[in-house]
Amino acid sequence: MPNRQNAGGRGGRQEWRCGSCTRPGREQSDPEKPAPPDGDRLPGERTPVTARVAIALSILAGAAVMVYVTMQAGANLTSVVGLLPARVHALALAAFAADFLGRAVRVSLLARGVGHPVRFSTSLWAMLAGEGAGAVTPSKAGAAPAKIAILTRDRMDVGTGGAVLVGETLAEAIALVPLAILALLFLPAGRLGAYAALGYAVLVAVAVVVLYWVARLPLRDAPSWWSRLGLGERRWRVLRVVARRFRHRSKALEHLSLTTLAGIGVATVVHIAGRLAVLPALAVGRVHGDAIASLIGWPFLLLYGGAMVPTPAAGGAIEAGFAAALASVLPRADLGGLLLWWRVYTFYAPALLGGAILILGGVIWETHKATRGPPEVVE
Repeated sequence: MPNRQNAGGRGGRQEWRCGSCTRPGREQSDPEKPAPPDGDRLPGERTPVTARVAIALSILAGAAVMVYVTMQAGANLTSVVGLLPARVHALALAAFAADFLGRAVRVSLLARGVGHPVRFSTSLWAMLAGEGAGAVTPSKAGAAPAKIAILTRDRMDVGTGGAVLVGETLAEAIALVPLAILALLFLPAGRLGAYAALGYAVLVAVAVVVLYWVARLPLRDAPSWWSRLGLGERRWRVLRVVARRFRHRSKALEHLSLTTLAGIGVATVVHIAGRLAVLPALAVGRVHGDAIASLIGWPFLLLYGGAMVPTPAAGGAIEAGFAAALASVLPRADLGGLLLWWRVYTFYAPALLGGAILILGGVIWETHKATRGPPEVVE
């Protein structure tokens, strides 16, 4: 695509320069231009071998914990895989479906609210694609670019996609606050999970404030503290442009109708309830009375606390936490099997489905472009 320039003109239009519009195999190269340092490497670019090994080891750590827990219980693979009857899997699948359908409805409502409606199927594929990319990136950093890559297939630009995803994250954080308070008041077993959810909400609020702050900065050059963090100029330019577009598009979020806000709230609660209902569904008939509260409270902590662990798939921390916290709640012989199937429905299944969408849907290159950001704005 040729460069477009609107120098001067009516209303002092900005000048746009497209620096990332080349297609695979057509990249323009400058032999005199040095290769960007590591700090300028963006998500979506080729991952170093050492990083790939680290990702694989992090994911394998979770599998190793599950194998260890199973061996400690004296169970074998056949007994673990065939532990649960079909009706229990049907309940878990219903919870799994509620989780992702709630997310998809929320994104559809947010997209309509910012003036760019997308198909429901696009919203659902975006949520699953985010799980696929997030599963192999630290702190699920690849989830947002993958979601945006899918949303742009319905002609949504990156800035609007960013506003939708920030609205999604804010809705989650806002819904978690009253749920965490209720857990603190009425669910003693879920207090640690409530604290993790509140911490997640605080981190989201801080991230949004920082994004707005970056969008309002007059400086085009990266500040000194950005360089001290080992981050490059190109990352700063992409962040600035995305932040400015997000700021412009997100104004529509401030004027959502009460009906839309209510729908987003209900969809968020359905999603969270479905996510937390997976383990109680799997353990139905095995746990009774007050112990059921632990099956809700501990996943609350593991899922939202694990999202803040800076390694892909939390590096086995979620599996280890599950085994340590619920060893006294679940039957010893069933602990390994329940851990396996809980991770299947909360991690492996969505990650594999999302990976299939990314690969078979041919959106790997689009994810790469989404992470590179929109054209540079020359102020």
